[in-house]
Amino acid sequence: MADIELPKRYKACIYDAPGKVSTKVVELNMPEPGPGELLIQLYVTPIPDELESADAAPMLCAGVTTYAALRRSGVKSGQWVVITGAGGGLGHIACQLASRGMALRVIGIDDGSKEELARGCGAEHFIDITKHDEKSIAEEVVKVAGGLGASAVIVCTSSNHAYAQSIDYLRFGGTVVCVGVPEGEPQPMAKCYPQTLYVHSRAYPSPAVGSSEFEVMFLEQTKTLSPRDIYADSENL
Repeated sequence: MADIELPKRYKACIYDAPGKVSTKVVELNMPEPGPGELLIQLYVTPIPDELESADAAPMLCAGVTTYAALRRSGVKSGQWVVITGAGGGLGHIACQLASRGMALRVIGIDDGSKEELARGCGAEHFIDITKHDEKSIAEEVVKVAGGLGASAVIVCTSSNHAYAQSIDYLRFGGTVVCVGVPEGEPQPMAKCYPQTLYVHSRAYPSPAVGSSEFEVMFLEQTKTLSPRDIYADSENL
């Protein structure tokens, strides 16, 4: 393998006022690793001038995660997407990105106490999980989505039951994206039969974690939204 040629100088972001959140970009000499030493390259994500750092910081976690999930689902503008846990920390962001940033039609699923938040974040239709059994909730999703089912389901809740139900929400060729991770002893995903996946072409892309590329794309798109409106009061989640 050919040797990697390192530049003589590099730019770094450093704290310039101890005790304060104040930084500046400086140019430093590139260190030369000795025998047995490694030089680790770290990447940074440029933040658009239109975004305050305080607004951008949480977006690079919850925001990028939900954005990556929506992008990897393969849904296109005008198609139906189901977001389970629509009133939660990840779900309410996903609702906004899907409806306002990607022109998707959103079906939010959560406890009835989250309806106002989910609808305010862009859910076109809301389903209260406490008013349905496993069969009727799937029938409601399919009915709302034109009788065919949703093109994708983004599972933002950490519930094994939510994953099992998600299969019944899909139309032919639909996709489930795994975001929430159930706690406790791992359990097989119920209803995930090979016959079902084969006949309905239902895929399960994973993991739904954003990359540096997604970070840049997401922050650029976020400029068209209102950062102050993206995050709800944590007491309401």
